[in-house]
Amino acid sequence: MQRQTFETLKRIVADVNFPGREFFVRHTGETLTSESRFYLQLEYDAKDSVTGEMRRNHTRKWYLSNEATKSEVVQTCLLAVKTSQEHELREFFTYRGRAIFQPHWSIEKLWQMAGDPANTETREEDVAP
Repeated sequence: MQRQTFETLKRIVADVNFPGREFFVRHTGETLTSESRFYLQLEYDAKDSVTGEMRRNHTRKWYLSNEATKSEVVQTCLLAVKTSQEHELREFFTYRGRAIFQPHWSIEKLWQMAGDPANTETREEDVAP
């Protein structure tokens, strides 16, 4: 298999489309060098979950190996869309007015909460009649 280059990755991603999302192949560093790593990033306009104002959003960076197959690159594009959609869902899904599943919670705060059994809710086993 031929190694992917910045240009071949951009050509693959140029054939991908999802309404409301723009796909970009970028590289680390200010200039493209042999040490640069390639990544996929999506951009889209959406309401800010706090202010309600429209703003430009950038997804996380999805690193692309120069050994990736075309299928792996396209599937990474799909995963990036799914993750960005879930991100929006978590920001706007509320319970009693709060986004309780929002994606910006501190991992350290979640870890602390998970250490307290009082924060766990379970139900008794169902008993057949």
